[in-house]
Amino acid sequence: KENISGTFREETFAQSFCIARSIVSTLTKHEKNVWDSLCLLLTGDTLDRVLSTT
Repeated sequence: KENISGTFREETFAQSFCIARSIVSTLTKHEKNVWDSLCLLLTGDTLDRVLSTT
């Protein structure tokens, strides 16, 4: 498959990007450290728990 610059090869890649971007946006709006919060999410914490921590 040929990749056109600026697009995703698969629809699932585009969906994954949108989910990740949405999470980063939510973390930013709640004034959370994005890197630390993503690390917590990737190790099993839920988004609700990450957002409720100070």
